Amino acid sequence: MIRMCKMSKHSSNSNFSNEVCGLGNANRFAASKGFTLIELMATIAIAALLIAFATSDFSASIKNNRLAAKANDLVVGLKLARQIAISRSVPTFLCHSNNANTTTPTCGGTASHWNTGFILYAAPIKTLTVAKRLYAPATDTLIQQIDLAGDQNIVVTDTNADSVVSFGSNGFLFDSPAVEMQICDDRIGENGYLIRVSLSGKISRERAIVPDECA
Repeated sequence: MIRMCKMSKHSSNSNFSNEVCGLGNANRFAASKGFTLIELMATIAIAALLIAFATSDFSASIKNNRLAAKANDLVVGLKLARQIAISRSVPTFLCHSNNANTTTPTCGGTASHWNTGFILYAAPIKTLTVAKRLYAPATDTLIQQIDLAGDQNIVVTDTNADSVVSFGSNGFLFDSPAVEMQICDDRIGENGYLIRVSLSGKISRERAIVPDECA
């Protein structure tokens, strides 16, 4: 059954007539439902920007964490070498290695680059210093092996181009000037790390802008 809405022909108020006929609510519903095309496009554009920013921040965070982890590995290795030198009264050495994770590691690799790993070893006799040398399995005591080759985009450079860092039994460096190592990745100009060892054996780590050639 169809109901007919009888509108007053004397009424000039169309809004009133619509309300009487029940059309007012329907018109308002039709006008308010959904988004316009412009609103939808603006929402999509904003969402795309937010996703892009979030992805960029997440990627940078991962790279920063990898840099920090590698810097920590080096600092821990240097501090352990110094601590053992003092506690055991023997000279200790840290050298970069391309095969630090093997059963018979050796010192070597690209000159001044420590990003593949390093080994820590001690001289066999209690003395203040001995001639700085590469690891000799027949006489030296192997203490620790650290493999850093997991991320090829990270570069660790010894600015003195030394392949060996040596601590005397008093905790001081010997046979080498103060050590400075730069750690960076493939982000040119981004923040990296500087690890320093003073002549007295003090070890420090700080965030710094490293030279572009580090990457």
